[in-house]
Amino acid sequence: MFRPYKYVKGTPSKIRGSSEIVIHLPRPKFPVAAIRTCLPAGRKGASVFLIVGGVFLIGNQIVMPWLTTPPAQKPLLKPLAPQVLAEANTIVEFEFEFNELRQEHKNIKTLKHKNIPEIFYLTIPKLGIERAEVETNSENLSPDERLGHYSRSALPGEVGNTFIYGHSVLPAFFDPKNYRAIFSTLDTLEEGDKFTVEFGERSFLYVVEKATVLRPEDVHPLEPVAPASLKESYLTLMTCVPPGVRTNRLLVQAKLIL
Repeated sequence: MFRPYKYVKGTPSKIRGSSEIVIHLPRPKFPVAAIRTCLPAGRKGASVFLIVGGVFLIGNQIVMPWLTTPPAQKPLLKPLAPQVLAEANTIVEFEFEFNELRQEHKNIKTLKHKNIPEIFYLTIPKLGIERAEVETNSENLSPDERLGHYSRSALPGEVGNTFIYGHSVLPAFFDPKNYRAIFSTLDTLEEGDKFTVEFGERSFLYVVEKATVLRPEDVHPLEPVAPASLKESYLTLMTCVPPGVRTNRLLVQAKLIL
């Protein structure tokens, strides 16, 4: 509510008893009745108007399009679950191969031995990866269904370097059971983290020592990590970085400790 106020005009003077003019202004009056005629029910009417308008918009923009959309197209209107997004994203990687491995790979004929299992298993607790399958001496440079063990690199537990490669996508779509996304969080491994490999009837424990980012052309999976005279066993995990981008390669190197 407005209240009357006064405006005082005075002439500054040092003379005692100088005059002042006081003007009283009347309280402003607003045409409340006219406003009420626009909204017959006042605030209640405005609320009803907004509710009705909202229902109309929802019905017109959401309900009716859903009812008139053919059943085959209705899933497109549903929010996509993370699993669906992950599958959609990894399809892009379906044709991707680690071509930088082909140079050393193309003239090699993989040897198949009776005593060597065709598949062994990788478990990385920190990443939620449990007994992921790794194809031994793999000739497949696009590991969509299993991780690949680079042909002629050391076998787990042997002196030398066991080289394993796999795909990555955006970390938000990481799925430890999807081989097209399994290494998406590989860059979170740090020095001291441990993981295991089950090879045949034996289990090997590795500890992460370092991580390196290289250009694809600088990756040499058969290059020794340490002098053979030291008789040490290493394992290297490789994927693309940044996750979901094919620009560079991340190599996580671990040493056999048990």
